[in-house]
Amino acid sequence: MSLWKKISLGVVIVILLLLGSVAFLVGTTSGLHLVFKAADRWVPGLDIGKVTGGWRDLTLSDVRYEQPGVAVKAGNLHLAVGLECLWNSSVCINDLALKDIQVNIDSKKMPPSEQVEEEEDSGPLDLSTPYPITLTRVALDNVNIKIDDTTVSVMDFTSGLNWQEKTLTLKPTSLKGLLIALPKVAEVDAGRSGRTEN
Repeated sequence: MSLWKKISLGVVIVILLLLGSVAFLVGTTSGLHLVFKAADRWVPGLDIGKVTGGWRDLTLSDVRYEQPGVAVKAGNLHLAVGLECLWNSSVCINDLALKDIQVNIDSKKMPPSEQVEEEEDSGPLDLSTPYPITLTRVALDNVNIKIDDTTVSVMDFTSGLNWQEKTLTLKPTSLKGLLIALPKVAEVDAGRSGRTEN
């Protein structure tokens, strides 16, 4: 066997091993669990309590993520993907459910970020998707988000959508228990002017 054939065979074997490893990690339930355990170990501040199921019915329980100024707690995250849609060049998400979510963001505790120059307004936003996307059901149950002194709470939200090219269709939507708590106006005005009210 010539040197050229040996090198070619070695490259083909390495590529097949890499593709096989990726297919195992993403395509099997045990590989997917291994990916989440690795993410739990290697992503700073991330803690995943329990992983069950595969892509067709994946559930993450007791997920926590903490960084300076950011704290996220999720009781239950559920994702169900319809893999059969990939044969039709479309993306189907049968269920995306978030339950018992608590997000706290305190911008004063966050590290300073670089200043970003504002871009010129280029007109209306033109969004489109090359592949049809179907989200059959999205559900939020007991979600609380607090950003500095502003709080948004949703007790129950259910909806869905279809998005094909530039057409976005929203499915019947239910919203119960929406609460938006804004900071008091006097506190905002005093903070802007640098004065305190007497």
